[in-house]
Amino acid sequence: MKSLSTEKVRHLVVRADQNDTLPDSLVNELRDQAVTCGFVRGSGVLRDVSLRVYGPNIGGLAPSRHIAGPVHVLSLEGSVGLAGGDISLGLRAVLGRETDRGMETLAGEIVSARIVGMELLVAAFDDHAVTRALDPAAKIWLLGEGDGKPLPPDAVPAPRRDRPEMVATTPPPPAWNEAIAASAAAPAERPKPSPATMMGSGGGTAMPAKPVRVQKEEEATLVPEIGSLVDHFAFGKCDVIKSEDDRLYLKMHRDGRIKEIALEMLKVTPLEDEDGKKSYRLARRI
Repeated sequence: MKSLSTEKVRHLVVRADQNDTLPDSLVNELRDQAVTCGFVRGSGVLRDVSLRVYGPNIGGLAPSRHIAGPVHVLSLEGSVGLAGGDISLGLRAVLGRETDRGMETLAGEIVSARIVGMELLVAAFDDHAVTRALDPAAKIWLLGEGDGKPLPPDAVPAPRRDRPEMVATTPPPPAWNEAIAASAAAPAERPKPSPATMMGSGGGTAMPAKPVRVQKEEEATLVPEIGSLVDHFAFGKCDVIKSEDDRLYLKMHRDGRIKEIALEMLKVTPLEDEDGKKSYRLARRI
C-alpha cells in the first residue's frame, strides 16, 4: 500500500444552482480556486443524470445509462487531481427517488448531470499536486499511478474573487502523456518529477532531488512568489499558483491549464507591477 501525508488542508463550501452542471461547473470552480489535489463531498437534487458502473464482464466501466430525473443525491463523493496539466475530477453518487413501486436507489459514477440544487464541501490539500489516471488492474480512474490512456470527458494562490458564480463550460479532454509538462526550455535528459511520484510508501515524500547547478552570486535566480504574474516565453501571461524548491506551477491566462516549469533553466527579470501584482519576465537562460 502507498500513502500520502498532507499538512495544509483548505476547505471550500460551494453552493451550486440550476444554471450549473456536473462535472463541468465544479471543475471550473476548482480550477479558479487552484485545487490540484483533494476530495469532494455533497448532496442535493440532480436531473438528466448519466451514470455508469463497473462491468465485470468487460473488466472496466460499462456504458453510461441516462436517468431523466429529478433524483435525490443521498451521498456524493469524489477525488480531485491533475491529468494533462488540468483539473481531473471523479464523482461517485448514491441516488434515490420515489416510484410507483416504492423507493428506488441508484448508484454509480456520474458522467454528466444538470443541477437543480446542491451543496458541496471540498477539502483541498494545498501541499500536493497529485495525478489521476486509469489504474491498470482495476480499470477505473484513481489518484496516483496509471497506464497512460486518455482521460474520458468527465497548486496555491489566493482564490479568485472576481467571479461570483460558476461558469458552466466544458474543458478540453486532457491526455495523460501531457501530465504536468515540464518547461519547454528544459533539456531532455533532466529528470521530470511527476506528482504521482509523491505517492511513496510510509507517508508523503518530497520531489526527487534535482541536479545542483552552481551559480555565481550575481546570477542567483529570483523566485516569483505565489500570486504573482509572470510572462513566460512560451506560455505567455500566467499566474503563479504554487512553488516547490526551484519549480513553479503556472496557470495560463489563455486557457486556464496548469504547467510546471523549472527555474534553473530560466532567466527571471522583475517587471513593473500589473493590476497590483508583482510581475516577472521568464526567458530562456543563455
